[in-house]
Amino acid sequence: MGIEDSPLRDTMVFLVGARRSGTNWLQRALAAHPEVLAIPSETYVFSDGLRPLSERVQHGAVGLRRTGAVFMEREDFLEASREFCDRLFAGVRERSNPSARRIIERTPWHAYCVELIADVYPDSWVLHIVRDGRDVARSLLAQEWGPKTMREAAEEWRGSVEAARGARKPARFREVRYEQLLADPPAALPDLAHWLGLDADRATIEQMLAEAGIRFNVDPSERGVRTGKWRALTSAQLAEFEDVAGSLNAALGYDEEGLSDDPAAAGPRPHRPAHPGGRARKRLGEARRKLRAGRTTRTFEREALNRLEAGEFVFERLLEAMRVEPERVAEMLVEQAEVRIVNGDAGWSGRGAPAVERLVATLRDDPARSGRQLRGDVHHGIPTVTAVLTYELPDGTRVKRIVVARIRGQRVAGIAVYLVTGG
Repeated sequence: MGIEDSPLRDTMVFLVGARRSGTNWLQRALAAHPEVLAIPSETYVFSDGLRPLSERVQHGAVGLRRTGAVFMEREDFLEASREFCDRLFAGVRERSNPSARRIIERTPWHAYCVELIADVYPDSWVLHIVRDGRDVARSLLAQEWGPKTMREAAEEWRGSVEAARGARKPARFREVRYEQLLADPPAALPDLAHWLGLDADRATIEQMLAEAGIRFNVDPSERGVRTGKWRALTSAQLAEFEDVAGSLNAALGYDEEGLSDDPAAAGPRPHRPAHPGGRARKRLGEARRKLRAGRTTRTFEREALNRLEAGEFVFERLLEAMRVEPERVAEMLVEQAEVRIVNGDAGWSGRGAPAVERLVATLRDDPARSGRQLRGDVHHGIPTVTAVLTYELPDGTRVKRIVVARIRGQRVAGIAVYLVTGG
């Protein structure tokens, strides 16, 4: 089922942001619009559902033997994920408000899943709400379920904001500030309704404003809905927040007075969320550390196996990047990596930035990216891994791609790509 056939085409709105940033307040205000349905609670469907599942699926080659992962075409995985989510959310709409034109799903932790949301729902709206990190940290510490130290609270806020801002985003992505929304709801809420493609007459706006004025889910220690509560923090707590997240807070336009007049002047800080396979790399690292005690033959064998598994993981990421986002290949190569490209009878070799640019351009224009993988034989070794891949193009033509990569730690020290017509 493609997007064109989706029952929720141009329907889903994903509201993300660090916990205690106003996501609940904003969802309630927007859902007061008669054409908007709010999913009743946080779903965690991406953070705890699809993202862990995506770690169990690899899109590199059929023959890769990484434990805990199985090959599936990326397009098939995204289509299956979309169909599942459509059934999930459409089922709520059918039972709650069948005429709703927009469905708002609110899970703060989905700030770490913006790219996955963009892949599964490229036709969605993603709304990222940002609040002064000091207020967020103070509010988190006030919750029984929240972090226990200021350092943990500051790290949670910083990680969430950086993940959402640094992610590859869908076309309809917008960032809003809690302080600006709260300062002028009569202007902010109709503007957001218009951005969502919804009309809002006077009665609808009044209903939205009424909901925005209701106190709900506020801090148990200070029940007002307002900004600047961070001033109740101790000097030691403020110093610890500054040490962990002060630079980001300042870059977002927050100063001693609160939000500056021109917060938009502060651009997003460079960030790339951790690759979903980070947990696997961590486990491999822990295993290697445990094996350092004792230098028996058995230990050497197990260390060699760990190096092999780590190399397979890097190779899997390489193959996936070649197919999905060739520009990512450049990030995986060491400086002055050796590059070789063979297209039919013509061969070329080089090193450095020009060689990488040529490789990325070749991969970007490779017709195999539009085909389906029929075979993916992988020949493992240390440090060199080879894959022989066969694709069927949309017109029925078969092509073969041979990829040889020399792995060095978590990077690729050399790569050779052979483009062969006829599989």
